[in-house]
Amino acid sequence: MEKAEIIAFGTWVKDQRKARKLTQTDVAKAIDVAPGSISALEQGSIRAVGHKLEKQLRCYFGEANSVDSIESPSAEAIPHSTILRIAEVVASQEFNSRVEKIRDALGCSRQEAIATILQHELQKLVI
Repeated sequence: MEKAEIIAFGTWVKDQRKARKLTQTDVAKAIDVAPGSISALEQGSIRAVGHKLEKQLRCYFGEANSVDSIESPSAEAIPHSTILRIAEVVASQEFNSRVEKIRDALGCSRQEAIATILQHELQKLVI
């Protein structure tokens, strides 16, 4: 990304976050990055935006093109370690909190929020 694209993307992230009444820490925790990364991105002071970070943020904020472009592996192709990681996520104490935050932020059903979280977790394992 060129500097102008980074600034535009940072502004988009900030707008999306504020529209959902989320803090930088909320977003950072949801996509497993440091809050300073979100702050630097929004301020335009980050030097580069990696493909992984961009994809995580677009997916988190529900940008349809990014979400739809993620290919779903067949059940046979999912490694056991991936299944275990997803089980860890679902069993975690913070899972219900994440579900509620996503429901509130996106205005979607509980099932859609869970699917968003699981899709995000799978994406992190694939990227």
